Amino acid sequence: MSKTNKKILPKSLTSKQIIWPLCSLSLLSICFAIMFRVLTVLSEKKQELTDLICQTNSVIDLSSNNKLLIQGNFRGASHQCFIFTANSSQTIEIDSQLKVYLSKPNQEITSGQGLFTENLLDSGEYVLHANKNNEMNNFEIKISLLNKDKGTKDTSLIKKSPSMDKNFKGHINSSISLNPQDWGYNVLTSPPFKTSENIQEVVNKILDLADQKGLPSSHISISLIDLNSSPCCLYGLHKDKEPRFPASIAKLFWMVAFFGELEAGKNDSYLISEENLYKMIQNSDNEPASDVLDWLTDTQSGSNLSKDELNIWKNKRDSVNRFFRKANYQYVNISQKNFPVPKLKLLKPEGRELQIRGNQSNPLRNSLTTYETARLLYEINTRQSVSQDSSRKMQDLLRRDYEKEKLKEYDSIKGFLGERLLSSKIKLYSKAGWTSDSRQDAAVVVSHDGKTKYILVIFGDDPAFANDWDFFPDASLIVYENMRR
Repeated sequence: MSKTNKKILPKSLTSKQIIWPLCSLSLLSICFAIMFRVLTVLSEKKQELTDLICQTNSVIDLSSNNKLLIQGNFRGASHQCFIFTANSSQTIEIDSQLKVYLSKPNQEITSGQGLFTENLLDSGEYVLHANKNNEMNNFEIKISLLNKDKGTKDTSLIKKSPSMDKNFKGHINSSISLNPQDWGYNVLTSPPFKTSENIQEVVNKILDLADQKGLPSSHISISLIDLNSSPCCLYGLHKDKEPRFPASIAKLFWMVAFFGELEAGKNDSYLISEENLYKMIQNSDNEPASDVLDWLTDTQSGSNLSKDELNIWKNKRDSVNRFFRKANYQYVNISQKNFPVPKLKLLKPEGRELQIRGNQSNPLRNSLTTYETARLLYEINTRQSVSQDSSRKMQDLLRRDYEKEKLKEYDSIKGFLGERLLSSKIKLYSKAGWTSDSRQDAAVVVSHDGKTKYILVIFGDDPAFANDWDFFPDASLIVYENMRR
């Protein structure tokens, strides 16, 4: 009997035998995807860290400003660094449009974008990195320094500053502005002064008087503006754009910058009282003038500073010069105080106030020109300076009362441009300066009938002018008689 051949059929696969290979393939794909992503992120991170090479460095000072606003662009450098010091009891709050990196003293690097905070665990030097991306050419970064334990501003550091509530102002470099309002004088164009033979003849008479008195005409500058000329204004001059030491004439410019800050919204003006502003202009008091300059520039007098600290401090002081230079005041240098300042026990420049002068054999001093001083008085008088309301207030501060001047320790009439003029006939708005080796006065003279109206500025930068108490009054009388219509 033959055996029947059986056909052997393959066994059907179980569900386990099907699912497991599929799962393995899926898991493998996921693993590859994760690994690819990790490698991509690591590569990007490595590239980001590689890119953290500072092309420009700016030192920012958070010791006297608890807030800073850094505004800049990447035209000069695609990677910009901002260096500051902090201690381990603080927290930094950063609000940035672009992603920024924070390098810490322990070499650790963190990053963030938008509004974020970072606890500062180490005391030392921190570096904030701003990298250009394809979407942004300009950037804006706000930094606030807080006390970590209380979550409040670090007022222990700010007490040293006379303007503790000033928002976002600090060090600046060529491509970066740390001033949120682009602080600058508002009158951007020079006035339409036109030289005139008739007005120049009056100026020449002043020079003749100087020659008669044996005074050095090479050390005198004069600007004379006829405010009643049509079209305004006819102008006479002598060495009007030669920078000279201005003494207390600098206070005229500090007053304008003060009102400029008020108009810009500086919210701690209560630190400078109206009484102190009056004393600065009317009495030429150096103490309130010292406070005003500190308030304007977020600085203080004090002991010597290191080179880096001095550069930061000098840059802040120079902000008052930049205020006017932005409006084409080319020769303004008014970043130094007038001395003595009794309440600071400074009879003369010491510490950083001496350092700012540079080489002591040829020290840098404040300087102004009669042209720019006359221009400023013109803009105040025509209600252009800062605003109409501020111009009116400034003109009121400059108004001289002849009877009150006689009672002052510092008389701005006697020996200056107002002495020979009669208060019954004119109104006088002026700011005078005097030292042992110079005499200056800047005045607006207006007759009560309005027929005579002019600006006269004279700087005598030599001890001969300081010691001659008749030249300025006599010169002023010559001008008034010749300008009288």
